[in-house]
Amino acid sequence: MTTIFKYEPIGFLIAEGKSEEVIKFLALLYKTPKAHSESEKQEVFERFIELEKSKVLAGQSQVTFKKAVCSPEYARASWTCFGLNCFNQFSAIGPVNIFSTSLIKTLNVETKG
Repeated sequence: MTTIFKYEPIGFLIAEGKSEEVIKFLALLYKTPKAHSESEKQEVFERFIELEKSKVLAGQSQVTFKKAVCSPEYARASWTCFGLNCFNQFSAIGPVNIFSTSLIKTLNVETKG
């Protein structure tokens, strides 16, 4: 089954600075009373974009990949995590974790307790 999404998430569009697409998408999502003029609707949507932009930008990290790998502040933690991940992948513990309940039940039955 394939799912096709016609629109990007609002947060992504705001972070990319695509305000016109955000306004079109908001107009589809939120119905405004017909008494409002187009300029009032535009103003409300622009205020919404500004509020969301502050939330989106506040949640973004300012640490780049280069900084995470090379700077003394982050490099030790990054390389430690990399090493642990490699060890975890090469140890083949994943299948044991997945089938541990089956293995324990089989051992219990075969050894009679």
